[in-house]
Amino acid sequence: MIDLLTDTATRIFLCGVFGSVVVEALTILRYYQKPGRFPKRYSKKGYWVVRTVIAIAGGVLALLYDPSSLLLATHVGASTPLIISTMERTLPDDPGEAA
Repeated sequence: MIDLLTDTATRIFLCGVFGSVVVEALTILRYYQKPGRFPKRYSKKGYWVVRTVIAIAGGVLALLYDPSSLLLATHVGASTPLIISTMERTLPDDPGEAA
C-alpha cells in the first residue's frame, strides 16, 4: 500500500479526485451556511453515483493533462465539471454533423 502512494501516477490521480471532491464539499457547506431548505438531490443515490463518476473523471483528467505538480493536478480535478460541461456544449447535436 505504501508503494502505491509513492507512485507518481497514483498521487496525481488522487489529487485530481480530491480537487473534485473538495468543490462538492464547498458547495454543500454553502447550503449549510444559508437559510432555507437543503437541496433534495443530496439525498438521492443517483446523484452520488454521478458525482463519484465525476470525481473519478477528475483523477483521470489530471493524469491525461500530465501536470508538473500535485497542486496543478488538484486544480484539474476541481475544474473537471467545467471541463466536462464545456466539452458537452461543444459537441454537435447530430453525431453525423461536422463541427
